[in-house]
Amino acid sequence: MRLWQSLLANHVIPSIFDAAATLLLVILIFRVFKIKNPATRFMALLLPLIKPFIIFLDSSSTMAEQADLMNTLHMPFLIALRLPDPLNFLTPAREEIASFTYEGSMVIIATAILIITIIAVLIRRWIQLYRSLSSFKREEPLSKVDYPQLYKILDRLVAKYNINHPKIVDTNETNIAPFSIGRKKPVIVLSKQLINSLSERQLEIILAHELAHIKRNDTLFAWIMVILRDILFFNPPTHSAFIMAEEEKEKACDRLALEKTGFSPHDLASTLIDVAIIHQNRTLQKQPCPSIARGFVFNRSTIERRVGSILEPLYLRKSSMAGTILKAFLFILVLYLQVGFIFRVKGMLLFLR
Repeated sequence: MRLWQSLLANHVIPSIFDAAATLLLVILIFRVFKIKNPATRFMALLLPLIKPFIIFLDSSSTMAEQADLMNTLHMPFLIALRLPDPLNFLTPAREEIASFTYEGSMVIIATAILIITIIAVLIRRWIQLYRSLSSFKREEPLSKVDYPQLYKILDRLVAKYNINHPKIVDTNETNIAPFSIGRKKPVIVLSKQLINSLSERQLEIILAHELAHIKRNDTLFAWIMVILRDILFFNPPTHSAFIMAEEEKEKACDRLALEKTGFSPHDLASTLIDVAIIHQNRTLQKQPCPSIARGFVFNRSTIERRVGSILEPLYLRKSSMAGTILKAFLFILVLYLQVGFIFRVKGMLLFLR
């Protein structure tokens, strides 16, 4: 088997198939069990990002050896925790493994150069993103003397969330939508123009939403998701899962903000629409909004779905023991059942030889 065939058969295609099967099964479970809670949906949508990444790093021969080991130990259920093929759909025959060879030194060199280039581009991208986010931490905080009401609202909400007091900063670079970063030393970025454009109730809703991101450690999850998405750039289902998870993350923060503020869903929905309109107008005026600061800025269809989620009756306002058990059960169920939906792609690639 040639090098490019090995990469396709053992890494790329199994990862794509696994991501597609996982995403479809997650969506199916959402529909069958009528799961509406955004926090639960967000955690489940991490599977189509995490599991294909594990499979991409693995190889068919390694999977076969590990499957044999687990069967020998009479613990086949453990295969589902890591392997994509417990039913041996993808496991190659022993003679195929034994005859595995790389042909052509130039192909190997070219492939190595390509891989190194991709890794370098991704690392550079992540460093730039990190520096861009870190630059906001060095901004001067908004004065408590100039914005006493803003800090009064913030102090009240921080006590409810029981988190470290964040620093509120503005940036002179551009007019941006509200967003937050960090947890131990959290920072909320709010433009002065936005603060002056909204009512006190709307500002409280925005702050509650951003504090919800801090409470949920969404900065950490965002980094994990971005890194996995970038590494699996060749995998369309993971990009779809990333977009869906981002949307569910925002919905989860919307609901948490409603819980902490006690405002009506209509108040939050109108605030979301008002902020979107403000930044749409700024975009029309060619005032850029960076992609890292678009928590409140989405396309029209996404805004409609978020508003629909906000206005939908909340059947589960607070987490319960039964709800926690259900979340854990569904997470394990998706992880375990998905592994049997992988097709035998090695047979599909025989014609490439």
